[in-house]
Amino acid sequence: MATASSKGKVYHAVKRDDGKWCIKAEGSEKVVKTCATKVEAEGFIKGLAERQNAGYIMHKSKGDNKGKPSVTGTKPKPVKKK
Repeated sequence: MATASSKGKVYHAVKRDDGKWCIKAEGSEKVVKTCATKVEAEGFIKGLAERQNAGYIMHKSKGDNKGKPSVTGTKPKPVKKK
């Protein structure tokens, strides 16, 4: 769940083929953290986004976004259009 701005970061939690969840910054191939469960990944990504005043997206197990974007931090940021 996330938002983005031209200056802010957005983190993605995506399930890998081996069943583990990886956290990546948007536009980067580098994995920030690998988690064994979705619950662990969600806890980590929420904390990371809050500390960095960034947004996040929890993807569904099949690769889609989970629900609507949400904002972390104090100010809403517009969602990037692709």
